[in-house]
Amino acid sequence: MKDLSIESDSNYQKHANESNKLIFLINENYDFSFFNKKWLSYRGAQLCDEIKKVPEDFFHINDIKGLKAALDSVKNQLEPTFLELRIKNKLGKFEWFAAIISPSYSAEKIFNGFIIHCREFVEKRIYQESLHIISALFSVEYAGIIVKDIDGKVKDFNVGAQNIFGYTKEEFIGKTSSDYVPAHQINEIIKIHDKVAKGEQVYLSDAEIIRKNGSIVICSTVYTPIYGDDGEVNGYIIIFYDANDEKIAEKKAQSLSAFFSTDDAGIVIRDKNAYIKEWNVGAENILGYTAEEIIGKRSDLMTSELGRVEMDNIFARLSKGEHFSHIEAERKHKNGRIINCSLSFSP
Repeated sequence: MKDLSIESDSNYQKHANESNKLIFLINENYDFSFFNKKWLSYRGAQLCDEIKKVPEDFFHINDIKGLKAALDSVKNQLEPTFLELRIKNKLGKFEWFAAIISPSYSAEKIFNGFIIHCREFVEKRIYQESLHIISALFSVEYAGIIVKDIDGKVKDFNVGAQNIFGYTKEEFIGKTSSDYVPAHQINEIIKIHDKVAKGEQVYLSDAEIIRKNGSIVICSTVYTPIYGDDGEVNGYIIIFYDANDEKIAEKKAQSLSAFFSTDDAGIVIRDKNAYIKEWNVGAENILGYTAEEIIGKRSDLMTSELGRVEMDNIFARLSKGEHFSHIEAERKHKNGRIINCSLSFSP
């Protein structure tokens, strides 16, 4: 792996002027030693004040244990690692960031701490975009969409859910899982709700649903958290697919085909070894490569070294069936310039 470290103080100025990321340094004693201008602007603070503070002054209390564990891992392995955490802005509100933690070295190549690059993790800002997402999904009839509050009560649902469950909206609003999930599966659903409340996205391929008429339908389900302005989960969306509906795969394929033909968004299909298999016109417009030039090449051709650490983590989780939406990342154009993109990933 290419050395991702920095060498002593000589590069501080380079990091100080970085405009796309929050960057800070922690020394080998786990004390803060440097913050770049982007960080100070985001926090509305002065460097002399920030370096005197402790993690509890910046980070969400629930993320500090994970940050310390990540720092210990980097110190022991001397390899970069990826972490998601919430950072408090100058208004006192927490926002999600994707952080890459790398070891830092002195000019003598001696480990002397950590450098942390933080990019806003738009995937976690579902609250800001959920109304648009839900609006688009609600028009789909082959998938049931349910919106619940943090207590698990149904707040809204679409025509697709009405088709699956058999209830009208008036009958279904306010119901909880215990009203439509068989008793033997309730404990599993409760565990899923607990995970989603902590910010996880969860998949269940064999969920049993009791329809209004008492019959059972097997569904594939996806649970996605919704975040409030304070950075906390305040509800979640559940998407249901009737596992017995043979037309669903056909409809999904038709939707993908129509989406792939767009030139407004770049669509890339890669295999598990990172080799590009498909490349649409939108991707060509954004990154400059034609399909003939790029198909068969590795997707990390367009990714920086730091970006590869983040992508390796994401693709490892994709292999387990997870999805990611609207992650801000840098990509290299064919001519070498860096482009800021919003990326979504599906297995």
